[in-house]
Amino acid sequence: MEGARRRFEREQQLAAWTAWHAAALSRVKKMPKLETLIPSKRKKSQTPDDMLAAAMRWHARLNAKG
Repeated sequence: MEGARRRFEREQQLAAWTAWHAAALSRVKKMPKLETLIPSKRKKSQTPDDMLAAAMRWHARLNAKG
């Protein structure tokens, strides 16, 4: 049930986001380029060393708290 609730909330948020942007974009004089509205999916991939360093920082924070 928790998963269904989260899915429903995500769908509602997406519907609200879409409605807001549709209304806002209908009022602009010049449409922005599509690339500016879509977040870039090109993110630098983490190397194994990056992942290990992040895990070690996370582990150190956990040990420092308790």
